[in-house]
Amino acid sequence: MRRLMLGLLLFMVSPVAAQDNKPARWEPAPCPANWQEHECGYLTVPEDYAHPEGPSIRLMVGIVRSTAENPLPDPVLVLVGGPGGRAVGLSVDTPLVEAIRQERDLIYLDQRGSGASQPSLACPHQSLDYVADMRACYAALTAQDINLAAYTTTQNAADVEMLRQTLGIERWNLWGTSYGTRLGLVVMRDYPDGVRSAILDSVFPPNANLYLDEALGIEPMLYKLFDACHDDLLCTLVYPDLQGRYERLFAQLEHEPIELVINDEPFVLDGDALQTGLYQLIADQSIFPLLPSLLDDLEHGEYELSERLVDAVARSNAVHGMALSVMCSEEAPFVDWQGLEAVYETLPRPYRPMLSVTSRELCHEWLGEVVANPIDNQSIVSDIPTLLLAGEYDTATPPRYAYLAAETLTNGYVVEFPRTGHVVLNGVNACSMGIVISFLDNPAVPPNTACASRIHRTQFAVGIPATRPWAWFSGVALGLVALALIGSMGIAAYTRPRQPAWAVSWRLLGWVAPLASVGLLVLTLFTSDFDVADTRRLVEIIVPLAVAFQAAFALTPDSDRALEILMACPRRPFWILLERLLVIVAIQSIIAMGGALLTVWITQDAQWVLALVRWIPPMLMLGGLAVYISIRSRVPVFAMVAVLLVWFGMVAVGDLLLPPNVAPYPLNYFQPWLWPYQPYLKPESLSMDDYWLNRLVVAVVGIVLVGLSLREVENEERMLTGDKA
Repeated sequence: MRRLMLGLLLFMVSPVAAQDNKPARWEPAPCPANWQEHECGYLTVPEDYAHPEGPSIRLMVGIVRSTAENPLPDPVLVLVGGPGGRAVGLSVDTPLVEAIRQERDLIYLDQRGSGASQPSLACPHQSLDYVADMRACYAALTAQDINLAAYTTTQNAADVEMLRQTLGIERWNLWGTSYGTRLGLVVMRDYPDGVRSAILDSVFPPNANLYLDEALGIEPMLYKLFDACHDDLLCTLVYPDLQGRYERLFAQLEHEPIELVINDEPFVLDGDALQTGLYQLIADQSIFPLLPSLLDDLEHGEYELSERLVDAVARSNAVHGMALSVMCSEEAPFVDWQGLEAVYETLPRPYRPMLSVTSRELCHEWLGEVVANPIDNQSIVSDIPTLLLAGEYDTATPPRYAYLAAETLTNGYVVEFPRTGHVVLNGVNACSMGIVISFLDNPAVPPNTACASRIHRTQFAVGIPATRPWAWFSGVALGLVALALIGSMGIAAYTRPRQPAWAVSWRLLGWVAPLASVGLLVLTLFTSDFDVADTRRLVEIIVPLAVAFQAAFALTPDSDRALEILMACPRRPFWILLERLLVIVAIQSIIAMGGALLTVWITQDAQWVLALVRWIPPMLMLGGLAVYISIRSRVPVFAMVAVLLVWFGMVAVGDLLLPPNVAPYPLNYFQPWLWPYQPYLKPESLSMDDYWLNRLVVAVVGIVLVGLSLREVENEERMLTGDKA
């Protein structure tokens, strides 16, 4: 439980005043490379404020100036989570930060032991063995004579006050996230005179019973995932009984763990890893829609999404010295360990975390015997205007923590955002940004939070394994249609012999399109520094479009009166179109092969099969589309425009049509089934088996379109007059 709790927070003594006999010292310092236009410096403070004559530490501080000519005097202090997160160097190119900068400066503090502050309590080695990592970290940090007991929230709050006094700021606004909210609350308790207002995002109050709440929170939070899938039509149709499938998969992995290799590292996927990873990922708004697909993949032996699960487990195992010092001094001493173990025994196994070493033993190794300070477990009482933000799907700091903290905050306003995970302002939108800015402008007035109550339905992603049967059905069904069309033409060829006219078609086609293809390929290949994938992509994009354009303008009498000459031949009209289309394909194929040869010569890469399947199926599809529209409309410009739109859309959208990406509602109901028909998927974006399946479907679509086009031309009169009667 210790590992899981610390991982969730990483997603994110009594008060002491600054000592006059050892004042803080400010030294300008270079900013990180991505912050060159801002100001940075080190603030030197005592490592332990109770012993100011002892060692000092240096805190990295970054100042992002307001864009206003006359900024307001109350800046915003950014307190990130962890404990141990980095603040200085974070991206400031966000809509919310830009909005704040229009009126105020922002000050970023790398809290003691964190980021670029010195010393750093970052642990030197990270693996999936939490206990071994913790012991290695302890040895490395104590070898530097670091007083691990001095890295607490109370000492951290004293640093904040020392920074305010050193910068000469009368009052400022606090913006804390995750653990930064606990630090903000302690600052409000110990140094209230310097705080104008506080924005606390994903609240972690001192009086929270984190260990017990984490144990009791796994089952209801996983149920939120199951219920959200059940409420979504697409998810419940494709992934029915998600809860039952999770529990069966958990039991299977607990009995027979799977050994995987992720990023060249071995990883054992068992039931606990599955539960831990899922619980972590629920709080990630970008990953939440993928979770049913991830479970389905694992159930069917597919591991393409497993890396996300492993990353989540790794985060739960992440070790940081600052986090250990804070949790072992402020949380562990207040835990009823026997009562906690009793609660564990009552939980169903798929919803109960398993531990090999208790947090009590680990904390004893880290800090020794800790004398609990009651103030570290008491609620914060304050009348400072405070905006508390919570996300419904937050597994690290659940919404009830915001309401718990607000009970003793006279001017506390809780805003809970449905369908939102940990750190609400990570996914900042117009609603949350408007609430924050209006609160900063006038903290004394309760903000209008009506927009936050609007529930937006979660759109779940559907993975390739779930849609692969559809792709095979499409390929087989269209393949049968293509065979039927080819068979009918074969019968016609046998029953009605024809006179070939290849030379006439060759002469009448024109050379503008082939010359354009050659020129564009050669110009691009020789004037650009492309790698292997880029050169193949170039042939794949240019040649099919050239074939389609040439076919659109060469297969209607309205555009080519010489076609009437060929129609006088004593044979069925569709042979003339097929013959001419084959000539076009042959010419452009020679050009494509030439481009492939240039690719091999330039890149010294000779994967011929991959090069062929990258441009032949798109050529068939776009060419077939051009022929069909041109013959049906008798206006080749329409065909050209349609092909150009399809071509541009497919090239631009590309892999976005691939599951598990999610399209906007209601397109999300169609998007998962479209990937077999996408002519410009990149082979590196999916497994080779699925890529070959995609190439098959794209090719037979083109063949079917060509076959249907040829059947439209039943006789010479219909071909020449366009009579559809």
